[in-house]
Parts: sequence; structure tokens; C-alpha cells
Amino acid sequence: MNPLIEQQLKQIRELVEDLGGLLRETQQQLEEKQKAYLKLTQEYWSRGSKIAVLDRNEEEYQVLLEENDRFKKQKKELRERLERVLSCTKALQAEFHK
Repeated sequence: MNPLIEQQLKQIRELVEDLGGLLRETQQQLEEKQKAYLKLTQEYWSRGSKIAVLDRNEEEYQVLLEENDRFKKQKKELRERLERVLSCTKALQAEFHK
């Protein structure tokens, strides 16, 4: 075979081998990027669901605060009524013992 053709074929083989190495490197980098993308996507959705839970908790907390305020008012009213009943009871007892 012609030495010039042999040399060119050898160069072509070397270039093909280099391209093969570059393709393997690129494939590995692509796989790493895909793994990183999947991880980020999972973190994004995980955080999204956590935010949704926190939003629900915040709404429930507001409802609980409102109920707590309502119970405090009821407790205050009940205490006032009981104090009036106690006062009336003491007055009746005092009248009864006269």
C-alpha cells in the first residue's frame, strides 16, 4: 500500500479514536448533568410540596387562633356570669341568715 495512504489512514484511525474518547467523555458528562437535573427537579417538587403543607398549616393556624380568641371570650363571659351567680348566692345566703 502507498505509504502516504497508510499514513493518512493511520491519522484517520487516531482521529477516530480521539473522537471516540471525546464522545465517551461527553456521554459521561451528559449522564452527570442528567443526574444533577433529576436531583434538582426532585428537590424542587419536594420543596413545592413542603410549601403547600406550610400554606395549609398557616391556614389551619389562623383558624385555631380565631377559635382560641372565641374560647377566650366565652371563658371571660362565663367567668363574669359565674361571678354574678356567686354574688347573688352570697347575697341570698346573707339574707337567709338574718
